[in-house]
Amino acid sequence: MKKLMAIISILMCPVAYSAEWTEPHLVERIHITSNGTYYFKVADGWGAESCKKAPYIFLRKNEAVAADAVLSLVLASQSTGKAIKARGECSDSNHFRLDYVVQMEAK
Repeated sequence: MKKLMAIISILMCPVAYSAEWTEPHLVERIHITSNGTYYFKVADGWGAESCKKAPYIFLRKNEAVAADAVLSLVLASQSTGKAIKARGECSDSNHFRLDYVVQMEAK
């Protein structure tokens, strides 16, 4: 049983640690598709290690219970001039799929 648990732990480690963080940025533009995908854009890329130049972070409303709260946080950050940073995974060279977002302190 201990060997089985060790094997499961080893196999799950890459999944648990595949998420990465973007650099903090002020969102320049928001795109929302009719199917409920929210895109948050910065011109110079979000700076995540595996896709530094990706201009979009995104989430799909039908896959995220807190999607509307994330949208509210981003809109509030824009209006107050506060940067956000996100945790997630690069889906391709232009898109970073977020699963966690943080509003940063004002500078």
